[in-house]
Amino acid sequence: MMSAKLLTFLTFFGIVAKLFADDAVKVSVYYETLCSDSRAFITNQLYSTYKSIGSDIIALELIPYGNVFEINTTGTVVYSCQHGPQECYGNKVHGCALTLFPLDDTLNFINCSEAAWTPVANDTLHQCAIQAGISWARIEQCFSSGEAEKIFAANGEKTNSISPSFIPTIAFDGKFNQTYQDEALTDFKKIICRLIYNRSPACSRNDPFIVY
Repeated sequence: MMSAKLLTFLTFFGIVAKLFADDAVKVSVYYETLCSDSRAFITNQLYSTYKSIGSDIIALELIPYGNVFEINTTGTVVYSCQHGPQECYGNKVHGCALTLFPLDDTLNFINCSEAAWTPVANDTLHQCAIQAGISWARIEQCFSSGEAEKIFAANGEKTNSISPSFIPTIAFDGKFNQTYQDEALTDFKKIICRLIYNRSPACSRNDPFIVY
């Protein structure tokens, strides 16, 4: 028969093992390419944190769609993006890149374009593709094949399923938490480190293991 002391130890060990398990935190970012808040989050918070902590800890999902008005009167859906047709185009370019290329390369591309003065201008996107080492020709083929529209529609379904009230919306492990959302916009790294119990060398050991 197992002693009470041994049972207590095994229970404690199980809790600690769970706390320090190496499961990645899933982060879903619902954004739009010409939104100033989206651009600020990607270039000031997301990119540097993801690069410093890594894909083994952050399972990142990017959904470029945002606030889009959908009109369906004849069986064909017409999309009107919050910041105009150019934003729809940029969202589709990002969607194609995210589908076609490794996430690390695509995030380099997205960060490059979102940091630019004209994020969705063809010259910007083309140069950022070269810089990130992804094929602009394959993105163009994504458009000519009609795949871009399908990816955009699928991203719309994902976005509409959570009905975001603010863009960007950041969900952690498939759940939205307003406290996490608010803090992530200004200190995304701190939220990630808190959720992984400072398991990365990039985290400050002085931060407490607090989960709201």
